[in-house]
Amino acid sequence: MDFKDCIEFANKNPVCYIATAEGDQPRVRGFMMWYADETGFYFHGK
Repeated sequence: MDFKDCIEFANKNPVCYIATAEGDQPRVRGFMMWYADETGFYFHGK
């Protein structure tokens, strides 16, 4: 698997979850990726 395969997979599966910690409490937030290309993975924020 190379980076182009990762880009293709990400564009086909744009929903992901990012886990963080706030103090000692874990937090998981859902995100929808805008698109991915050779320059990176882009997320849209409000």
